Amino acid sequence: MMRDTVAARFGKSIDPVAVKADVDALAVKPASRVQMAIWAAAADPRVTGQLLYEDMSTDLRPALSGFTMPITVVAPWDVSGFGKDRTLAFYRRQYAGAPAIAFVDIPEAGHFVMLDQPTRFRTAVKAFLAR
Repeated sequence: MMRDTVAARFGKSIDPVAVKADVDALAVKPASRVQMAIWAAAADPRVTGQLLYEDMSTDLRPALSGFTMPITVVAPWDVSGFGKDRTLAFYRRQYAGAPAIAFVDIPEAGHFVMLDQPTRFRTAVKAFLAR
């Protein structure tokens, strides 16, 4: 349903209220939300809809136990959302089967942690690559 709803926006004028609703829950900093709204308004809704569908219908959790490469999960959290403990518990449950996993919690960030906390995100990526 989400795929079809998003794809149906193709060829129609951009609804700033809909764009704002789409992005506001994904970042905590106002500047991050503005950047995401710009990207969302410029995106092809057919592609976005298909991407959402593929992402939401692919579950790799059953295969995690067979992954031998190291995995680092950047876990953003914010006090205005679920808070640190609940958010980190959620991520740990999702990746419970992975044998080589590390978690990096980054406060004051939403789903688009790289926009909300670019320095902390960059540090986490560099640490992962150094492993």
